[in-house]
Amino acid sequence: MLYLESIGNPRRFLRIARHVAARKPIVMLKAGRSSAGRRGAASHTASLASDDATTGALLDASGVIRVDSLEELLDVAQVLDRQPPPPGPRLGLVGNAGGPLILAADTAERSGLTVPLLSDALQARIRARVPSAASTSNPVDLLATVGTDAVGEVVDMIAASGEVDAVVVGNVGLRPSDDAALGTALDGASSRAVPVVVSVAGIPTASREHAVFRYSESAVRALSHAHRWTRWQRSASNQPPADLTDIDWLAVRRLVRAEARALRSSTTETTGWLEPASAGRVMRAAGLRLVASTVVTDVDAMRAAAAEMLRGAPALVLKVVAPGILHKTDVGGVVLGVTDPAAAVAVYSDFSERFPSLTGVLVQQQAEAGTELLVGALQDPGAGPVIVVAAGGVEAELLGDRAIHTAPLSLDAAREVLLSLRTAARLTGFRGSPARDVAAAATAVCRIAQLVAVVPELLEFEVNPLIVSASGATVVDVRVRAQIDDADVQPLRGA
Repeated sequence: MLYLESIGNPRRFLRIARHVAARKPIVMLKAGRSSAGRRGAASHTASLASDDATTGALLDASGVIRVDSLEELLDVAQVLDRQPPPPGPRLGLVGNAGGPLILAADTAERSGLTVPLLSDALQARIRARVPSAASTSNPVDLLATVGTDAVGEVVDMIAASGEVDAVVVGNVGLRPSDDAALGTALDGASSRAVPVVVSVAGIPTASREHAVFRYSESAVRALSHAHRWTRWQRSASNQPPADLTDIDWLAVRRLVRAEARALRSSTTETTGWLEPASAGRVMRAAGLRLVASTVVTDVDAMRAAAAEMLRGAPALVLKVVAPGILHKTDVGGVVLGVTDPAAAVAVYSDFSERFPSLTGVLVQQQAEAGTELLVGALQDPGAGPVIVVAAGGVEAELLGDRAIHTAPLSLDAAREVLLSLRTAARLTGFRGSPARDVAAAATAVCRIAQLVAVVPELLEFEVNPLIVSASGATVVDVRVRAQIDDADVQPLRGA
C-alpha cells in the first residue's frame, strides 16, 4: 500500500513497480491530483495531457492499482489480503434484500464489471435449496426469511459454478446474531477459487477471514480495483516494447541534437520549435512516412515547386511558416486543394500580405483520404516520456477524445490505445466507410513512442494529423520542440 504525493524518478518507478506487480499487487493513493493543468500550452498534445492524466498512464503501465480515497485504499487492500484476486470481470450477487443487490449491480456496471445471467441449471439448483427465492437470475435475492446457512450454501454453489469470477454477499442483518451466523456459514471462503466479499448492513460487523464491508457498493468497487491487477497481468501494457531495431536510434538522437544546435545558432527563437524541414528529417529518421513537402521562400520558387509536385498528386496543400504560429488553421494559414501553379503563387502573395513575419510557405502534396489522428509525445516531469493519441485535425481539443500511455510500448498496446478512442469506429469502418490500416497506425504510434523514450532532448512533439488510410499511415504535419544544454554531460545512449 502506497500513499504518494509525487513520483521523483518516473522511469525508475515504472521499472521497479512492474517487477513487483508481476508477483504482488500494489495499491496506491496519489494525493495532490487537482491542478490548473497546462494553461497556455503550445501544442494540442500538452493541453490534452494533464498532470493527473499522465500520472494515471504511468500507474496503469506499471500495474499499480490506483484508488481515489483513503477508504478505497483500505478496502482494496482488505480484499487482496484476505481473498484471491478476481480472475475476470463476472460478478455474482447474492443476498437477502433486493435493494443492496440492485445498488451493487448498478455499481458493477459503472466500475467495468459485469453481472451475467446465471445458467438455467444453476438457477434450478438454487431454487431447490431456497424454493421461495424472489429471483435466481443474478442478482440472486433469497428474501429476508432465508437463514444464513442457506445463504452460505448458495454462495458455494455460485462460486464453484465457473460462471462468475467473484461473489458479493449483500445481507441486511435482521437480528443481532445474524452477523456471527453469516460469518460461520461463509467460513472457508479463503479456499474458494474466486473471491467472496460480504456487506452487512444494519448491524455491527465482526472480524472474519473474508473481506467485510458496510455497503454493497463499497464491496463492488473494491473488487473492481482488485480485478484491474489481474487484467494488467494479461494486458498488452505488460508486454515488452515493439522491436524497432530497423532504426539506429543513437543516430536519431545525434540528429535531434544537431538540429537543435543549428536552430539556436541561426535564430534568436528560444522556445526550441524546429523548422518544418528539420522536424521532417527527424520523423523520417525514425522510420515514419511523410507526405512529400518542401518549403519555399519566394514566388518563383513557389511556381517551380508547385509545378513539380503537381506531377505526382492531383492537388497541393499550402501552409504558412512564421515564428510563433503553431496552430495554422486558427489564423487562416492553411489552404487545401490547390491544383495549378498560378493558384499557388496567389496563395503565397496572400500569405505575404497577411503575415508580416512570414519566413516561407510549406508546400505539400495533398494526402490520400483517411482518418485523421493526433499522435503526440512529451517528456512529462511527473510521469516520464508519454504519448497522447487523439482524434486529429482541428477537432482534437473539441472532442477531448484521447488516450495516454507511457513510452515505449508494444504493438498490441498501441493497437489497444487506438481502439480505445470513442471515435475508433472511424478506423475499423463506420457506416459503410472502408476500414483503415490499423496495423500501420499502431507501428507509427510505436515509432513515435520510441522516439520520445530514447531522445530526452525532444521535450514535446506532435504529429497532427497522421492520416490513416486503407493502405498505410502518413504524417502530414509535425511540430517538434527540442532543447539541449551546452553543459549537458549526459552521454549518448543507444535504444
